[in-house]
Amino acid sequence: MFLRAIGYLLFCCISRVFTALPACASGVTCPKGGIWSEWKISGDTYCPTKCGSCSKLFYVRHCLSEDAKCKCTGPTTQYLPCNTVACQFPAQRTCCVPFVTVLVNGTMHCGPFSKEKTEGTEPCCPGAGIWTEWTEHFYKNDARGTYQKTRQCLSAPAGCPCTGAAVQEQIQCPCPRTLKTAESCMQIDTSLNVDYKIRWHRDLIVTDMNCTAIMEMESNDDQMTYGGPKMCKTLGPYIYVPALVLLLSASETQGPSNKCYVDRPFDCEARRRPENFQPVTFTCDLEKLLWKYDYHGWYVEGYNQLSFNSG
Repeated sequence: MFLRAIGYLLFCCISRVFTALPACASGVTCPKGGIWSEWKISGDTYCPTKCGSCSKLFYVRHCLSEDAKCKCTGPTTQYLPCNTVACQFPAQRTCCVPFVTVLVNGTMHCGPFSKEKTEGTEPCCPGAGIWTEWTEHFYKNDARGTYQKTRQCLSAPAGCPCTGAAVQEQIQCPCPRTLKTAESCMQIDTSLNVDYKIRWHRDLIVTDMNCTAIMEMESNDDQMTYGGPKMCKTLGPYIYVPALVLLLSASETQGPSNKCYVDRPFDCEARRRPENFQPVTFTCDLEKLLWKYDYHGWYVEGYNQLSFNSG
């Protein structure tokens, strides 16, 4: 109780009481100087002297807004006098050097006490508070099959509450349900036009439970009889294969530099099924929210099945 009372007097006297911050001006999301935590004693909390501001304790604070890329201005550590009440007779001196007696709320203390320098800073509470970034989605494996992401209110310890939800949940796989076409690849790499034409773009069939997807490719030339496109062809060392052009994500560091890649994922005849379709598979990256083409593990933004030019 004694130390608690002294701690209160200490912060009272040196103008470091942790009070609620005023609201920021409209549109301000990062106050000048950032938002600091309260000063707290670090390490030993015992003050070896009972009066006179003769000893010091070590205090620390941390920048609450740093994780939101809102930097703080000022020191993170400081030594402050403890047990600041003036010593009474028969003590040899009332205060330790360099302090002198000052009257605070009717009680004699040993000061003066330094005030925190706040020049160039404008501490305030942004309207929505300061949040961390959302975490990546993770699968809860509950009865509903929920994907969840969370965030934390960084400014709350400073008396600045946040508005909005701290948790978001959904039962759908968070990766996009559809991907772009890869038609741009025919302009990026004009050599593709020699052998191919852009043909099918089917939507992904997504399995939400494990965030995987398939795209069904034509695996036969049955339509050729009726003047349809040639979807399978013997090509080089490949025996009767379909062709899939992939538009890779700009963030993909592997694969062709022009982000366009033609894959021949299976043998049409050897793996042919009665319904004449064969799936290629994708897996959602829950951190980047991009689909990976499973055969290579490359991030994909779009695709098309190609038909072969005659010959």
